[in-house]
Amino acid sequence: MRIALEACPNWPYQRGMDSYFRGLISGLAQVDPVNEYRIFPYFFKEFAAKSGIIPAPAKPNFKLVAKRWPDSVMDLLEWRAGLPVIDLAFVRPGVIGLYHGLSGRLPRLSIPSVVTIHDMIPSDRKWREDAARRATYVIATTQTVKWELVRRGMDSGKIAVINYGVDVD
Repeated sequence: MRIALEACPNWPYQRGMDSYFRGLISGLAQVDPVNEYRIFPYFFKEFAAKSGIIPAPAKPNFKLVAKRWPDSVMDLLEWRAGLPVIDLAFVRPGVIGLYHGLSGRLPRLSIPSVVTIHDMIPSDRKWREDAARRATYVIATTQTVKWELVRRGMDSGKIAVINYGVDVD
């Protein structure tokens, strides 16, 4: 299966979400030689610098597919107007079989999807809740996040709690 992993680096910062993404990519590269992974970031400003910090393992089943799209246009069309820009321009059914939104947001898609919800802070709660409702499956990084989603009416059966790992190296 070809799987798209959305990566939106917090340039120039390295936050928890970035550590989660790097750990996930590293782990998948070690254990899964079968599925094809398309690491999918999109941004406009500092394109070369941001593209350079996205981890793309030197494995035949991993490919970085960075798109240079203006953040403001993407914000307006995909996230505010709800137009399926990512689905039409990148995902296209038959090309990608599963989309994993790693940053707690999820575009309008015509394929199965997974979204990772890291927290439910008030400023981001509305769009994370919307992503969780539309996702086929949800990964909550803590039991508290799952409880909050269920309290807001989400189906607990589609939410798995997968806590952050610890890199001991």
